[in-house]
Amino acid sequence: MAREGIERRLTTIMSADVVGYSRLMAADEAGTFAQLKTHRREVIEPKATEHHGRVVKLTGDGTLMEFTSVVDAVNFAVEVQQAMVGRNASVPEDLQIKYRIGINLGEIIVDGEDIYGDGVNIAARLEGLAAPGGIYISGKVYEEVRNKLSIAFEDLGEQEVKNIPEPVRVYRWTDAAAEPTTGTAGVEAALCLVKTWSARLIARWSHADVGDLVPDSSGDPCSPPEIVRQHVKWDAAMVVEHECEHLRCGVEWHP
Repeated sequence: MAREGIERRLTTIMSADVVGYSRLMAADEAGTFAQLKTHRREVIEPKATEHHGRVVKLTGDGTLMEFTSVVDAVNFAVEVQQAMVGRNASVPEDLQIKYRIGINLGEIIVDGEDIYGDGVNIAARLEGLAAPGGIYISGKVYEEVRNKLSIAFEDLGEQEVKNIPEPVRVYRWTDAAAEPTTGTAGVEAALCLVKTWSARLIARWSHADVGDLVPDSSGDPCSPPEIVRQHVKWDAAMVVEHECEHLRCGVEWHP
């Protein structure tokens, strides 16, 4: 039975974050902060106005937004990612700001200007699965836009995501600007992308996202690529031992 006084509504939720934010801030705190402010002022805010989006909250590198239109939300996300490709063109690779974006259509709980609920949580989990420069949408979003937009998406099937009881149908924006990602949830799929690495991954399946366990690449040749976070789920304790072509290093990571 629903509790009285709780406001709910159906809306489109977009979650975005900056890839490798901690590393960027450690390398150049003032420069990274200035870049973020500039991107928000010159890209995020104007396009949010254009596509009737509302910024719910900003959390350092994270942005939570809602849209009354699913089409507007997807158009906004694609235009932001395309704009960032051009803005990063003259920036060194290790200093580029890249966003991951997840979009979901679902019911939310409204508390003043803030929003809560599984609808928000799924958007955040989709964002966590997305590759740098990429966009992941839920099946509900895809069904709404499939015949309305000439934007291509790849069906990745149903994915289990942390703290969501039912699997979520996931679609990936297939624009070439997005970095490659594996479409298979498994160790072999992650390893096939780590072409120059010899890796031994010891894990047990669980509902913990590897993105929660694997740190962002720091530029160290013995630091694992971020791509290993894609679609792989590990036990709460994970050991990774890997050997670089010219260097040997063993790294043990725990959540």
